[in-house]
Amino acid sequence: MTAAPRVTHVPPASAVRGSAIPIEVRLDPPEAAGAVVDPATCAATLAYRGAGERAYRETELARNGSTFTGEVPASATQGLACGYQVRVQCADGFRLALGSPELPLSVELTEHQEPPLDLGRALPWLGAMLGVVAVLAAAMGLAERQRQRRLVTRRFWTRTLFPLLSLRGQALADALTRLAQTGLDVPFESRQSVPRSVLAKKLHDLRAVSDVVERTFWLETLSGMVPLEGQKLTAEVARLARKTLGNPVAGGRTYPHDVLLHRLEDVRTMDVPELTRERSARLVPGFDEQFLREAVRASAQESIPTKR
Repeated sequence: MTAAPRVTHVPPASAVRGSAIPIEVRLDPPEAAGAVVDPATCAATLAYRGAGERAYRETELARNGSTFTGEVPASATQGLACGYQVRVQCADGFRLALGSPELPLSVELTEHQEPPLDLGRALPWLGAMLGVVAVLAAAMGLAERQRQRRLVTRRFWTRTLFPLLSLRGQALADALTRLAQTGLDVPFESRQSVPRSVLAKKLHDLRAVSDVVERTFWLETLSGMVPLEGQKLTAEVARLARKTLGNPVAGGRTYPHDVLLHRLEDVRTMDVPELTRERSARLVPGFDEQFLREAVRASAQESIPTKR
């Protein structure tokens, strides 16, 4: 079975209006054993549009080893924001979309003007300014360290609680009780037993995140089939049923016709603006999908019996 590569991309939170925005996507070999996807057989496409534009413009990202780079040109960064999506496709059929036509990755664009420097007035304040800069730099460094810690902790809880997502009723209650009685190596804390109520709350939050991620996956996968009917729809569903789909929550698998048709009906009735608000409120863009994919791979590896 071919294992999917790990895709890493950090969307920029903001950029300077009128300037190009660098885009970088990295494909790392998967952690799973067995056949792997070679990044050399993959291609990445960047699709972007400026504020007020409906159509996307596309360009191929340049590959250097396992890293793909490119940029959103300055011509698309003249408004208050711009949107983009990245599509990765490999020779073995692996496909991944970061963002979609309906839900692109969005970058806020801000003004950036450098005032002329008046040395005569600036010199008396230079010492004070340097002090302020030092304080700000220290604060920014602390904020970045805190952000990295939050991401590491979020990844830990995703990996730890993912196996419980499929449980319900007494099986879930028993699993939470066992986990509460187990010492957990929570990042940046000493080994500890986490109360059952805390575990239940974190599992509730993970369910909400995985629900948003999975609905986004189906929207991106099936949105092109929404206008189809009759034989065209039947043929497209049959084609998709033969493919392995990389669901971030369920892992790589095939889906029968009836499941795909049911999911398509969900997409047709989906409240996309509400999903956009939920993504903004619940997800850490570019990270939660990655953490879930890692948890899927880890869960699959743990379920493989060890030869003795």
